[in-house]
Amino acid sequence: MKFLSPLTDIIHPPFKAKQIYEFPLSNPLWIENQHLLPDGNLLISTFSPTSTVYALLLNPEDQTPSQAILQPILQLSPNTTAQLGITALGNSRYAIATGTLDLANGMFFPGTAKIQVIYLPTATHPVMTQLLQVIPIPQGKLLNGAISFPPEYGYNQPDVILVAESVLGQILRVNLATGAIDIISSDDLLCPGPGQDFPIGVNGIKIFKEHLYFTNSGRGIFGRFEIDSRGNQLGKAEILVDFGKATGFDDALDDLVIDPGSGDAYITRNDELFVYRAASKQVELVLGPETTNNSGVVLKGATSVGFGKNGKDLLVTTAGRTDGGSFVGGQVVRVHT
Repeated sequence: MKFLSPLTDIIHPPFKAKQIYEFPLSNPLWIENQHLLPDGNLLISTFSPTSTVYALLLNPEDQTPSQAILQPILQLSPNTTAQLGITALGNSRYAIATGTLDLANGMFFPGTAKIQVIYLPTATHPVMTQLLQVIPIPQGKLLNGAISFPPEYGYNQPDVILVAESVLGQILRVNLATGAIDIISSDDLLCPGPGQDFPIGVNGIKIFKEHLYFTNSGRGIFGRFEIDSRGNQLGKAEILVDFGKATGFDDALDDLVIDPGSGDAYITRNDELFVYRAASKQVELVLGPETTNNSGVVLKGATSVGFGKNGKDLLVTTAGRTDGGSFVGGQVVRVHT
């Protein structure tokens, strides 16, 4: 396998981007993750001093205004200051990986890691929304990406999710019906690694066909391993792209999404969005400071990526950052591919 660095063999295609939302200075929240709802709106997770879950009401491109509208959805359990991975469970239910963030140590306060399950029939009329379950994850230090088993690839694991544990370098399997928790992988490539400047390991995770794909933030790795029908790892993990180890959040990999048609993987890293072409094993820079035709859009700490309602355009969320002495809130950017 040929390993690629971020500055080797990268092509700059003319992708176009448009910012459709940014948290205002009066409420400059960090957006961590997203999930596209059946009604075409966007459920988002945030880092915030409150326990509020939000959705963004997305207008179609051909309507005015094109800016999204922020919609508060519900309150999670008290002291939930970090919402991370989101995954759909069916029947209008969504699981969110959460905790109380200890900023000084870059992880959750002990005993605060939880999976919280909400019922959300529609984002436009959230009066029926409920918090259905709160499942403690006692060993959790920093829960991150969360995924369900996709039935389109033959998996039959309803109410079972996989969750990345970024500090311990593990992927946990959580049975939401029974509360059972076990480890499906603690592969070395999931771990932060010794002597890392940015001690965060596995971050984003996705299942595509018979493989689980992942990013490792601290080590700058995009990789995968084969799994069985219950998500257990089969064989060793392999590196698909080595971007080089991170020195901090500014050059750390975060989330990914995989195109179900081509198998191409879109990967976020701070102010950049990459695509790994499965057929050619080449990496392209989709959006970043060096790209053109992006309408002047700058990603301010890209944290997640997913497909929009048309299945082609990408939606990228960001953390926001300090800009000219003020903290700029998280964005949602639509990228036309």
